Amino acid sequence: MRKNQQRDEFGLTSRQKEVLNNLIDMYIQKSEPVGSKTLAEERIKELSPASIRNYLEEMEEMGFLYKPHASSGRIPTEKGMKYYVNELMNKIRDREDEFVFLKERLWKVHSNYRELLKFTSHLLATLSRQASLVLLPKLEKTSITAIDFIRVAYKRVLVVVVFE
Repeated sequence: MRKNQQRDEFGLTSRQKEVLNNLIDMYIQKSEPVGSKTLAEERIKELSPASIRNYLEEMEEMGFLYKPHASSGRIPTEKGMKYYVNELMNKIRDREDEFVFLKERLWKVHSNYRELLKFTSHLLATLSRQASLVLLPKLEKTSITAIDFIRVAYKRVLVVVVFE
């Protein structure tokens, strides 16, 4: 195991965290073991498959990953998934101010459909870095009761708007 490197509360270095996060992202996306060559080709281009394999072996020894069989890629263990969920929760906490701003902004425009659609479209385009289109059916004297953003896949968001 590498020494003299800054480690987090799980005992992982920043590079190990990068490799583990990418592996788990790919595992969630593909639902199959992920190998070092795939990680190097698709996610972490600055590292060779051999370097990634070394990191994977270290994290396997630490209990974050396992290999279903000798020649396969790796799958996160329960410990690995707990780490991943903890990381996601930390990211959410780190962005709490942004969520407060969005709630306040949505509250300000919630009764003005044109402003709400404009804001929602802009928000979706900004978050997804893609073009967005928001359409509203003809509504007669109705109001919005809830808005929810749901991640349905990697880089895909479903926006649900509930009307009265």
